[in-house]
Amino acid sequence: MGKANPCLKCFFILYSVLLGIAGCVLMVLGVMANNVNHKVGDAAAGLVWIYIVAVASILLSCLGTYGAYKERPVPLRVFMSLMLTGSIVLVIGAVRVSAAAPQMRELLQTHMDEVKRLLRTDSELQANLHALEMQSQCCGVTGYTDYQEWGQQIPSSCECPQHESSGCVTVSSSSSSSSSFYHYHFQQDVMKQVYQQPCGPILLGYVDEGFAILLRLIVGFLIVAILGFLLSMALLCQIRGYCEASGGSVATAPVATVPIPYMGLYKGNRSQELSLTSTAWP
Repeated sequence: MGKANPCLKCFFILYSVLLGIAGCVLMVLGVMANNVNHKVGDAAAGLVWIYIVAVASILLSCLGTYGAYKERPVPLRVFMSLMLTGSIVLVIGAVRVSAAAPQMRELLQTHMDEVKRLLRTDSELQANLHALEMQSQCCGVTGYTDYQEWGQQIPSSCECPQHESSGCVTVSSSSSSSSSFYHYHFQQDVMKQVYQQPCGPILLGYVDEGFAILLRLIVGFLIVAILGFLLSMALLCQIRGYCEASGGSVATAPVATVPIPYMGLYKGNRSQELSLTSTAWP
């Protein structure tokens, strides 16, 4: 076996240790996200993937560190094989995410009526929509007319601040009032200034941003996996003696030329001596 380059060995061990630290940090973030989110049903799949990546990173870190420190070829081979497999899987995942982003956007645009129906019947989704309206200064999914179609009054989250007319439109909204003492109930139309911009395009922008973040994460993991594969291959190459650090050449057998006299081919009274070249084998 050959001797590994100390600089390459230290760099690979540092890479493995950082990989393990990243896995531990990812594990802690997953536990914190699990504790903060009490409704784990929607986020269970994402948390499971976080735990899988974290555990795999820690195990790979231990495997790579042991193989590099002890200069054992078998752990390094396993590490290199897993990194190569992970790189292939990440490339496939990046291609699929890139192809799924426009398809998801088109699907949401096509089924926008179903999204509006869900927002109308689910009170929690309506609360999230109202928070988005206040933050992004928009109203409804396709516009303020959504609330009129639902038979609801336009919420206060759609109202523009006073003395602000840019991006706002004046509409009439029904307002109800009642009195328990006089036992009457009536509705009246009031004029409001509400945001003209719908929230649907903003929701689609969030979907595109989510896919873009996911794609960046996959590309980042892909770079880490390729770097680990190259480092482990170089270290294994030196340990197994496949490569020479000084760029040595393969030794060849010595070749010598020995003249061998050969008599023949007489022409007249003259004789010719032919010298042939032969290789002296060891």
